[in-house]
Amino acid sequence: AEQHACIETPKQIWIKAQPVAPNIPEVLSILQEECAEVIQAVSKVQRFGLLAHHPHRTTTNKEELEEELGDLLAMIRILTDHDYLDQANIQLAARNKADKLKQYSTVWTLKPTN
Repeated sequence: AEQHACIETPKQIWIKAQPVAPNIPEVLSILQEECAEVIQAVSKVQRFGLLAHHPHRTTTNKEELEEELGDLLAMIRILTDHDYLDQANIQLAARNKADKLKQYSTVWTLKPTN
């Protein structure tokens, strides 16, 4: 079986036999955590509503979701700014997803209800 763990040598860190910057494993871990926090925020919106809030917080579920999405975007930006990921490829993937959603879903026709 292929190893997925990071391999540390005295001068380099390798992921899947490719050298990467020493902080990339940490950045990927934070990216993963941010994805999980977005999932949790979406779940709160679905369960309790966009404008509801936790009794011990003053921020709404909408604001919590916006913050988590911002954190996720920050991690993506870090990975693209350091040339670990390609911004153009991410934008192309986003356009392709939007095109698929326009063709196969109703997300573009939904109107917000207040």
